[in-house]
Amino acid sequence: MRKSYWPLLQTRDYTSEFAEKIGDDENIHSFSSACWSLSGDMLAVHSSDGIEQHVDIIRLSDASLVERVTESMRAADYDHLSIGSGTVAWAQDGQTIAFVAKEGPRDRIMLWNLYDKKLVQTLTMPDLDLVESLTWSPDSRHLAFIGTGQGQSDLYIIDVQTGERRQLTGTPEREDYPNWSPDGQRIAFSSKYRNQFDIKIYDLTEGTAHAAISSLTDDLWPQWLPEGNKLLFVSTRDKINDLFVYHLDEGREFRLTRSLSGIMNPALSPDGRQIVFNTYFKGRSHLYQMAMPEWPEVKRKDSQLLARVAEAVPPAKAPPPVGAEVPTEAEPPATETLAIEVPSVRPMVEGDAVLSDQGGTPSLGQVSDPKNPELPDDAVLLAGASGSLTPTESQEPQATVQLAANDGDDGELELRRRRYTPKLEFDGISVQMGYFDGFLSSIAQLSMSDLLGNHSLVLATDYVAAQDISNDFNFAASYKYYGKRPTYHVSIFNWNQYFINDRNFLVQGRAPARGISRLQQRGALANASYPLDLYRRLDLSYTYVGEQEEQVSPFYEPDSTATSTHLFKTAYVHDSITYGLLGATAGKRYFLSVGRTLSLGSTTRSFSHLEFDYRHYLRLGRWSVLGLRAYSVGSLGRDALEYNLGGPTWFLPFYTGFNLNTGPLRGYQFSAFTGSRGLLTNVELRVPFVRGILFGWPGTFLIPAIDGSLFMDMGMAWNKDDEIDLWPFRNPHAALTSSPRQVHASVGFGLLVYFLLPMNFEFARQMDLQGNFSDFKFHFSFGQSF
Repeated sequence: MRKSYWPLLQTRDYTSEFAEKIGDDENIHSFSSACWSLSGDMLAVHSSDGIEQHVDIIRLSDASLVERVTESMRAADYDHLSIGSGTVAWAQDGQTIAFVAKEGPRDRIMLWNLYDKKLVQTLTMPDLDLVESLTWSPDSRHLAFIGTGQGQSDLYIIDVQTGERRQLTGTPEREDYPNWSPDGQRIAFSSKYRNQFDIKIYDLTEGTAHAAISSLTDDLWPQWLPEGNKLLFVSTRDKINDLFVYHLDEGREFRLTRSLSGIMNPALSPDGRQIVFNTYFKGRSHLYQMAMPEWPEVKRKDSQLLARVAEAVPPAKAPPPVGAEVPTEAEPPATETLAIEVPSVRPMVEGDAVLSDQGGTPSLGQVSDPKNPELPDDAVLLAGASGSLTPTESQEPQATVQLAANDGDDGELELRRRRYTPKLEFDGISVQMGYFDGFLSSIAQLSMSDLLGNHSLVLATDYVAAQDISNDFNFAASYKYYGKRPTYHVSIFNWNQYFINDRNFLVQGRAPARGISRLQQRGALANASYPLDLYRRLDLSYTYVGEQEEQVSPFYEPDSTATSTHLFKTAYVHDSITYGLLGATAGKRYFLSVGRTLSLGSTTRSFSHLEFDYRHYLRLGRWSVLGLRAYSVGSLGRDALEYNLGGPTWFLPFYTGFNLNTGPLRGYQFSAFTGSRGLLTNVELRVPFVRGILFGWPGTFLIPAIDGSLFMDMGMAWNKDDEIDLWPFRNPHAALTSSPRQVHASVGFGLLVYFLLPMNFEFARQMDLQGNFSDFKFHFSFGQSF
């Protein structure tokens, strides 16, 4: 049916009709940059599961994992893998795999030894921003690659033993996809000229390059056949990538495929008998394997494909019989039209006008016809339009750059520029929720930005409030500017935070109640963030906060004491973490911050601030994650801040002033411990339970992820003059004393569910690492795991 009713498919084949898929549909990974092992039964590939990227060795037969080359390397040895064609290459000695990774702003070539199963060498090139399209020489000593620096890509070779590098090309043309000849004397590569790729061959002995394959379409990914006189390559002859073979001695090309979905990144096996390549299907990159025909079969295949195309060409219509009346279309009704003479040929380019890809800028006056003085000023050539334009149509468009003709008769065009004026437009409204210390935090945010994304404005307020506790209006306004480096951020706020204090009240006719305090904060924040590269940045901030704390429930007790703080902070941040729905999945983050307040009087706080946070996330298997964290914070000085420790992770969708909440320390009450100094260590293993549950009642909704977790938390908080006892940990059955301060620990398990937002159901027991445990305590919280 498809060949009868869909003419486009008559001459083309599905990939599965001429090749075999590597792996099955249950495999969640997508593969690219495949390269062969020496034995021909394995492939080194760049793999992705949608969250992480790795370099893997897989079996050709079923795509099963043989070895994870980059196991535990991300964050330890590099920031992330560079994704692109040819970023993985397996040396012909079968021992060394080269791949490209990025640390900081530039690419590096990393060499991994299959026998030792470790990284053995790293090749750095500070003058190149990008490295791609790796290919090994037959002696496995040299790598050819494409390096991009100063906006120009060129062909290079490097000696991996000495590190000596040699640049082979240096033209404005774009080079790509090099491949070394079997004798090691030539390199075939694609070179872009006048917006299309041709295939050239560089002779290493003579130091010259010449065009080998040149057509009106792109010719890409050349691969040498073992004979050394033929090239396998991909071309877009009919706007779809297909495989061809070019005979260098005969100067002829032969077509191997007429695919429907296209072919990319072909790789020829060492014996020249098999081809693996990529094709896209349902948004993923899949690997396929096909046999490389023998030479007589190549010619036969080319003839068959040509014949198929010839058979599909519809027959030409026969001319009408002599003397027969030729039917004519009815004449259209007469209308008043705007007659504009359009030249039938493209105007010639003369003088200094040159093509843009040859390094020049065309002169507008030489490539455009001058204004016809006989036409009215509002004459514009519009498809399907006739008559004079209405005032709305002829109105000058509000464009950044406009072309207009001068009033004179010289026919010159004037280029008028208009300065871009930022205009904030509505982006959307978001509603967020948080939970801490027994209170729900409910924030509504309205976001606006300009067309280029240089300016961002956010207005926030709470949309749920108990009027019997608070009738003060909460609001915050935040503005960010991204147009330059560094980025800038300013905000103002008036916000109230509530927490349960340590006071108990007996009210007649009611059960005993704990007191609720309100901390009112008004202030402003200014921040400048300077990115050193993709993962590292320096932050400099100033925070002003005016605070007043008062008892609000069950009785109102005003507090006339008000304080203000002027805090200057600087921070260094390194963050290469990737996140999933329920939390971090891989990478590391370390954060170091120091700050000092400016003392302006007796009601102004005076203290120094120190904070350090280190997190490392390791993938275990396909989805499991092991998270490690070490955290410390200190406020030193006359008016030191007090930090709260205890309970699950404090998730606040928005907070102002100072975030005094640290965690998690599960198994304990919210804010069970306070102090001007704090230490915290967390270990958590997250294991996937479910990926995607679709419910049909009472309505159709999806729960995309449910994970289980096992965790252990250890932490303590203390003040300057407190006595500290680090061992043994506090026995959960012993009475809680204020001195000495001890380390508190807990273990437990949890269920992490993503439904509209992350929700955590956790059960924890206090312990002392000596066999003493408390009963389980249940915690519910919003937000991703730490």
